[in-house]
Amino acid sequence: MENAKLLGILNSMSEFSTSDLKELTKAIRSTLNYRNHQTLMENKHSIKVGDYVTVDHPKTQGKTFQVTSMRRTRATIKCTKNPLESFTLPITMMIKTNYEPVNS
Repeated sequence: MENAKLLGILNSMSEFSTSDLKELTKAIRSTLNYRNHQTLMENKHSIKVGDYVTVDHPKTQGKTFQVTSMRRTRATIKCTKNPLESFTLPITMMIKTNYEPVNS
């Protein structure tokens, strides 16, 4: 959304009653929850045990991980270069990659 458009909406909100603002907040939360659930389901159906993923977080930047187990909303992953490094993270943070391990 454009900043000018957003500012226009925010300025007009001062005219809303408290109950109107509560209804708006409820609608926004509902929409955000729905979109987050859709993202979770898309990732969950595309990522399986054994797949290679990257993680959207500064701590894991540049590292590739392999999925070792999946639960309803979280998955356990281990680093491909250091198997002792593993995390249990929300599936929504994971991005599937086309990484191919090098056979030694």
